[in-house]
Amino acid sequence: LVAAVQGTYKAVTTIRADFTQSAKNPMTGVEEKLRGRIALERPRKMRIEFGVPMKQAVVSDGVTQWLYSADQKQVIVQKDLGGSTGVAQLLDDLGRLGELFNVTMAPPSVPPKPIHVVTLKPKQAGGVKSIELGLTKQKYVLQDLTIVDATDSTTKMSFTMVWMNGDIPDVEFNFRAPVGTPVVQM
Repeated sequence: LVAAVQGTYKAVTTIRADFTQSAKNPMTGVEEKLRGRIALERPRKMRIEFGVPMKQAVVSDGVTQWLYSADQKQVIVQKDLGGSTGVAQLLDDLGRLGELFNVTMAPPSVPPKPIHVVTLKPKQAGGVKSIELGLTKQKYVLQDLTIVDATDSTTKMSFTMVWMNGDIPDVEFNFRAPVGTPVVQM
């Protein structure tokens, strides 16, 4: 299974999907649920929009990252991103599972589900404790993602309308602040 997933995602240059996300903070017990859209392109380009209308966004052209919050009424701009991390790294990591993670596969369910469930534990300590993937059985399309970070915060994402290797215009990986929104340079 690892070889098949790696083979599939080594050839993938872009992914676009709709998602639902729930994130739970273990300290407060507060769970936040959001819907959104995601677009990823190698190397290190991403656009994640939360809410309709857009309440939050994380956008990167590979060099600059914009973090937008409608509630905070601001855009934070970061340059010199260094190494790729987080969701932007996901596309590359799926092509390198055996190198980066200890991989275990969940036993088949009864009745059988149309997905493989795989747990990934990073071989090197970092910001993520574990990742659980739900992949379709035939084409290994990402359906579900659960990330447990170093603080035990859990983020669950379910993907629909997954589109791989389609053209994503470069303009989607740039961000323009809404009129009147302060921009903070970091």
